[in-house]
Amino acid sequence: MDSLSTWLAGLGLERYAEVFQANGVDMDSLALLTERDLTELGVLLGHRRRLLDALASSKAVTARPAPPPPPAKAGRPPGERRQLTVLFCDLAGSTELAQAMDAEELREVMRAYQDACGRVVARYEGHVAQYLGDGLVIYFGFPRAREDAAERAVRAALDIIAEVGRLPAVAPLSAHIGVATGAVVVGDVEGEDPSACDTAVGATPNLAARLCALAGPDQIMIAPSTRRLLGSTFELEDFGEHAFKGIGAPVRVDRVVGLAYRESRFSAIRPDRSMPFVGRDHEVDLLVSRWQTARESEGQAVLLAGEPGIGKSRIAHVLRERLTGEPHLTLLYQCSPFQSGSSFHPIIGHLSETCGFQRQDTAETRLDKLEAALKLEASEIEHVAPLFAALLSLPTGRYPPRMDSPQRLREVTIDALVEQPLRLSRGQPLLMIFEDAQWADADTLETMARFIERIRHWPILVLITCRPEFTPAWTAHGNVTLLHLNRLARRQAAQFAEELTAVKPIPHDVLEQILERADGVPLFVEELTQTVLEAGFLRDAGDHWETKGPVAPLAIPFTLHDSLMARLDHLAPVKAVAQIGACIGREFDHALLAAIAPVDAERLAEALLSLEASGLIFRRGSGDDAFYRFKHALVGDVAYDSLLKSQRVRIHARIARALAEDFGERAKASPELLAHHLTCAGMIDRAVQQWNVAARTAIARNRHQEALVHVDSGLALVGQVGSTRRADCEVALLVTGAACHWALKGYACPEVATLWARAEMVLEGVTQERLLVLALVGINNFAYAAADSRKSLATTERLIELASRTGDTDSKIVAYAAVGPILYQQAQFARCVALLQYVNDTYEVARYTGYGRLNDAKVTACCWLSYCQLSAGRFDEARRLARMAIDHADALAHPFVLSQALSVAARPFVEVGDIGVARELCRRCIDLCDTQRLPFWKGWAMVYEGVAAAREGQYASAQARLDEAIAHLASNGGHNDLGYVHAWRAQALAHLGRYDEARRSIAAARADCLGTGQQTGLVDLAYAEGVVESVDPRAAPGTAIERLRTAAGEARSQNLRLLELRASVAIAAMLRAEGRRDEARACLEPVIEGFTEGHDCAQMIEARHLLATCALGA
Repeated sequence: MDSLSTWLAGLGLERYAEVFQANGVDMDSLALLTERDLTELGVLLGHRRRLLDALASSKAVTARPAPPPPPAKAGRPPGERRQLTVLFCDLAGSTELAQAMDAEELREVMRAYQDACGRVVARYEGHVAQYLGDGLVIYFGFPRAREDAAERAVRAALDIIAEVGRLPAVAPLSAHIGVATGAVVVGDVEGEDPSACDTAVGATPNLAARLCALAGPDQIMIAPSTRRLLGSTFELEDFGEHAFKGIGAPVRVDRVVGLAYRESRFSAIRPDRSMPFVGRDHEVDLLVSRWQTARESEGQAVLLAGEPGIGKSRIAHVLRERLTGEPHLTLLYQCSPFQSGSSFHPIIGHLSETCGFQRQDTAETRLDKLEAALKLEASEIEHVAPLFAALLSLPTGRYPPRMDSPQRLREVTIDALVEQPLRLSRGQPLLMIFEDAQWADADTLETMARFIERIRHWPILVLITCRPEFTPAWTAHGNVTLLHLNRLARRQAAQFAEELTAVKPIPHDVLEQILERADGVPLFVEELTQTVLEAGFLRDAGDHWETKGPVAPLAIPFTLHDSLMARLDHLAPVKAVAQIGACIGREFDHALLAAIAPVDAERLAEALLSLEASGLIFRRGSGDDAFYRFKHALVGDVAYDSLLKSQRVRIHARIARALAEDFGERAKASPELLAHHLTCAGMIDRAVQQWNVAARTAIARNRHQEALVHVDSGLALVGQVGSTRRADCEVALLVTGAACHWALKGYACPEVATLWARAEMVLEGVTQERLLVLALVGINNFAYAAADSRKSLATTERLIELASRTGDTDSKIVAYAAVGPILYQQAQFARCVALLQYVNDTYEVARYTGYGRLNDAKVTACCWLSYCQLSAGRFDEARRLARMAIDHADALAHPFVLSQALSVAARPFVEVGDIGVARELCRRCIDLCDTQRLPFWKGWAMVYEGVAAAREGQYASAQARLDEAIAHLASNGGHNDLGYVHAWRAQALAHLGRYDEARRSIAAARADCLGTGQQTGLVDLAYAEGVVESVDPRAAPGTAIERLRTAAGEARSQNLRLLELRASVAIAAMLRAEGRRDEARACLEPVIEGFTEGHDCAQMIEARHLLATCALGA
């Protein structure tokens, strides 16, 4: 093949070689031809444009004496981060060539070598970044990304080796090539030498150079990153692992052998993956319906349109599976982005595969195979076969010569191509699948259009897959169905992801990330799920997957990066606006964008219109009120990631400033938005404070999980805060985080323990008095709930001392309310009442309460004042205070505070015998906790339900409910006041006849109370012990009365009047039963006389009735 034919073949225009030669056109005269000359020679319009553009490029390359100077700054692409496929190419044996050739001759060879490489690179839309003597550095994916950049690079590498091998020289020339893919920084970077604008910075170019050095003559070595993007498009040979200088771990290398045949791009890219098929049954059913119609000789065509990755090829594949077993013939045609200018390319590819050509076949053998595949009548061979032979670049000498003009030859070729499938369908129905019609060349499209008109009365179904931008004129035909694929519904996408993970559920938060970012596109779901599985933060837990630790935001899948970036680069002039929008978020509004974008209103409007027209963003509203949203979250991610870090920092700083100064209401409504932009802008001190504001705002809205996310965001930055403010910032966040866990689990859950342990390490550095009080209150609550009396007492004394000398009344209220429960538990009732009464007297709703909606000083004060009054036998006052706590909590309408009030207030009512009221309070508390997902106080409501059941004699129900309550409290870290709970449990067990189990329960609880210093619990257990002895028929006579007298004495010594009364009633009842009525009256009467109120409650009614019966007997 001469140089002209070779050059035309490189453009896919080899069909014109004979025409040019017949008219005396060679390479020199070709450059002199005008468009009119090409028209007269019969060159089609699109082919004329391609020829003229190639000629212009060729002139520029030939005229180049040296690598071109760097372009002016205005013309250079801006610096950015992107995924790049880098190809290093070196001429093999260049040193030997230099010794064997004259310098001038060598210069011509080098120029021819560079020109040949440049033409190939241009064909595949790559970019020659550098000429390095006998080497070239070539980028695929810059300055414009391509979804198949890695494939383009390897195809270019194969063509370079072929082109270089054909160059004239004293000895055959060869090249060695290395290809690698990865993240780089490339383009015009501020402050850099302008000549370096085309230099990609990162590990990828270095690896490509190392691979090039490894390759032998005419060898292509590729990195694992590139290999992953290629699927099975190429035949590859495993070249083993190699250690390269400057690269830490060994690299597994593959050698490219050549192109591999695959019937479709889908099967090439995903050869080994078993893809789920979800949510597309309707579409397949429609195609099957059209097939059934076509079989009856009513030919049908279906245009299956959808964006990349939506599942078009998968549906085509499933259709073929559905038709397995039915007699039919399938013809497959695959269009290619690399051959969209090559006439009849998909048809030629189909013919070559149908004929079964082998590399070693001679031309005559190929002609024989062609004639056999066409299944022509003998009379048709000499008319039809040469047309197909010409398409396949086979010699036509065995056939009579044709005297057709180029235009006439084209027409008869199309006619023959249309007739051929019709001929094949005479024996059986035909399924024809054209994949990726958006890349079809003009001749193929015309053939397709004519064919669709012809099939109306033939048993043929034509399925054409395409992207939305493909809009052929023939869609209005009556036998054409348009089928547009929509995204999967969220439920379907979740099912898709589950099937990809071996039908094992993945953690909810991980799945939510996948679904949010995949936007219902099956390919995105697949790649994101695969990224999750390969990232190593999930472990197989048998029937499900679980996370190994905190889940970071998912990275953009490596395999999708080129495709997503290509969508963005398609709109290069307005890409900067998309990048700024991406900095704001997936959704951004016109007003904020206009406030920070460095363009005027008119240009901004034009840019947004372009982005909207392209389908990259959606709009709702208009004008300044318009809101925009990236169609795909991943496109926004790519737009953001492509910015240099310095660019991001500047944009986020502008956004933060605008939010703080011009959009104050928005910042107040969404404080996390301002915190995010402050963080990204590197304004750390302000960011940490703002994250705490965001967390407390979320708590105020009962969004505790969200608040914890904000707390974690702030804590991640604390180490960067200035040393003088670091402790204050850290403790403030820890206080907020602990409060969230109160609501989510409880006061002493492991998460709270971790936070308070961290707070105690830096507590001495806190400079703000209120913050110190809050931290000590939280630590105190934790110690109290965890039954760590030693620590809670120490913290209580510190809080009292701190509050006594502070001039801040609000801090005093918060501190005194917090220490009340500890003082009550230690039976320091007078001190407890004094401090809590101060809280009640001083409290105002508008005052600062520290923990906001998760704590209220008045509710706490009323509840534990009620306990103090209950213990002292002032039953009316106890119930009044309990109702006051509930009423106040109802008025506040803070769910967590209300759950506390309802739960704690149930105790006075159940203890004095108002069972109906107690049960209603418990029911309200449990309903509220279940609805609002606030577990802690539900446990205590369950306790009082168990006590109520015991008071009513429903001992089996009581024991079961108390066991549930103990387990519930323990699961949330609650170990405090369990002496009271186990005392009632033991009584229920005793009444069920399980006496020894009751005694063991009491013994274990007593040991716990003694170990933790819970004083009031010991008296409850002493009373329960007497009850167990009283109902155990095996107990020694007098044992029960002795134990109850001990309990009454202990209660009296601690001023626990209620327990003294209860024990005295039990003693009196046993004495009366033994006929010892005087002793019974003497035991009970002085106790009852000590009560001045609450005579209407069940406990007092029972006591007075017993006393009366003793008196009557006397």
